[in-house]
Amino acid sequence: MLGPIRYRIVGLIFVLALINHVDRANISIAAPVMIRELGWDEALFGIIFSAFLWGYTVIQLPGGYVADRFGGRLIPLLCLGWSIATLLTPFGTAALPLMLGLRFLVGAFEAPIVPSMSITNAAWVPRHELARAQTVIPAALNAGIMLGYPLVTFVTLKFGWPSVFYLCGAVGIVWAFIWLWYGRGTPEEHSSVTAEELAYIQAERVRPVSEHTGWGPVIRSPRVWALVISYTLWV
Repeated sequence: MLGPIRYRIVGLIFVLALINHVDRANISIAAPVMIRELGWDEALFGIIFSAFLWGYTVIQLPGGYVADRFGGRLIPLLCLGWSIATLLTPFGTAALPLMLGLRFLVGAFEAPIVPSMSITNAAWVPRHELARAQTVIPAALNAGIMLGYPLVTFVTLKFGWPSVFYLCGAVGIVWAFIWLWYGRGTPEEHSSVTAEELAYIQAERVRPVSEHTGWGPVIRSPRVWALVISYTLWV
């Protein structure tokens, strides 16, 4: 009734990408209220925001390698990691180093999630459906702006800024356990995938390239530079 299992997995990936984007931005939405209630200034919050970026930057390259190696098996661990750190964020107000550490962990656990989601989609979806499946990730980022930001603003003003982090963290933890119960990194690991669907996926699945191409062709690739420029300018 709900369609092929691969569509449900892609749907879970969409929800995860939505949670991911809201969780990385929730503190910036709650910041004005936090500044007023905690007496912290904007310069201090700039340092707190930077802690997330440091965690994201430090882990991004090794995180891509780890995501390539473990794929969907890494997803629930990453989601649990940043969700628990998000849930504990209100307690970080007790000491600045604690707050910086929690925001660093949010960034570190979020860094490998996009490649992990992309690899999982590639494992689950045949080649001719892959482009559509991969669009759920940026679509969820935009949905996070349209839906998540107003929701976070409402929760902040109605229930107080700590409630934002409790809610976001709890939602991420629930999603992680749903994935542990139902999601799998590959269709071969999923007991509910029929033989027909598995054969359909395997017949046209994108295969990883086994040989090492080196950094030279990557650096000289116009497509790579187009992606670098577009992501650098993306707001």
